[in-house]
Amino acid sequence: MISFVLAASLSSALVSAPAAERATDYFPLQKGTSWSYTDTAERLNLQVEDRAEGEYEVKKEGSEEPGRMLPTIGTYDTRSGFMGRTFYIVSDKDIRVGALSRSEPIVEPYPIMVLPLGDTEKFGYDGLVPMSGTTERLVLDGTAKRLASVKVLGNEYPGIEITMDMKIGQGDLLLRVTQVAVYAKGIGLVSMQETVRTERDVTRRSRTLTAFKAGPT
Repeated sequence: MISFVLAASLSSALVSAPAAERATDYFPLQKGTSWSYTDTAERLNLQVEDRAEGEYEVKKEGSEEPGRMLPTIGTYDTRSGFMGRTFYIVSDKDIRVGALSRSEPIVEPYPIMVLPLGDTEKFGYDGLVPMSGTTERLVLDGTAKRLASVKVLGNEYPGIEITMDMKIGQGDLLLRVTQVAVYAKGIGLVSMQETVRTERDVTRRSRTLTAFKAGPT
């Protein structure tokens, strides 16, 4: 029989143990959550809003199989309106892009945010993704790194930095993309720097959080 003292100690430990983190702690998808960003691409500045819009059914067009309900984020230009939606596959470990349209699920969803087990963790992907009406091969080498503190709108939060080096396509149409994104716990994406290289051109893009509203719990 377990002793009273040991039982009390175990009970205390269970009560005080911190809850295990999940990927959605850093990538919230609760319906009603919204983020305002300034997007900069070369000389173009856009004010955009991302909105967590709940779950939508994603199903291959013409398929007889049942679809899959996936949480989604819609992106809106504050001037011109709706820009597009992204549909996500969620696990405790990571967030993956599952579709870019409701009628075209990605066969091999690719990671966009990974929760590292330690201070840093490597991850990767090699598969086909939709692009400009066709599919292209994406080869991704990524690193997830924990940040002790990230300043967001005047407050400090634990963070995760995701660095991804990607090759998309092949031959003369090969795109080389380097992306560094920072996610804050309880907030989501707070900043992103991206460089896209082709055989002749280099394009740089950035995204910076300007406002955040949590969805109802």
